[in-house]
Amino acid sequence: MMNNLLPAKKPPIRMSAFTLLEVMIALAIAGIVSAGMYNVQSSQVNQMRHLEHKTLAHWVAMNKLVEFQYFEALPNGKKFYDAQMADLEWEIESTVIKTEFESVNRVEISVGLKAEDRDKFEPLTTLVSLVGQPAISGK
Repeated sequence: MMNNLLPAKKPPIRMSAFTLLEVMIALAIAGIVSAGMYNVQSSQVNQMRHLEHKTLAHWVAMNKLVEFQYFEALPNGKKFYDAQMADLEWEIESTVIKTEFESVNRVEISVGLKAEDRDKFEPLTTLVSLVGQPAISGK
């Protein structure tokens, strides 16, 4: 009868934990995923900056075209201009080409960020338009 009064033996408690190898593999996977996400994020930031510059360059080209249409005489051949927009310095290359119609000229305006040397000019956008001479009134 004494045996019934003794406490029953509990089964041994098994501790479950991660091994060092499992932890190292998990950290390696997390590191690889983080590096990949950083590269994607960096690429997206660079693309966004490029698109912003390209959009601004197109606006600069449109502004120059309006200047040719309303405020300046069309230059002959190729000519360079400087402009400033959105706290950036822009370089403009315009080329005026005669067409088969005497009163219509083809105007090509290339715009890029200002470079140290004009030989290193790389346009971000090129705008092509036909510009007519204003009609002479009074005759």
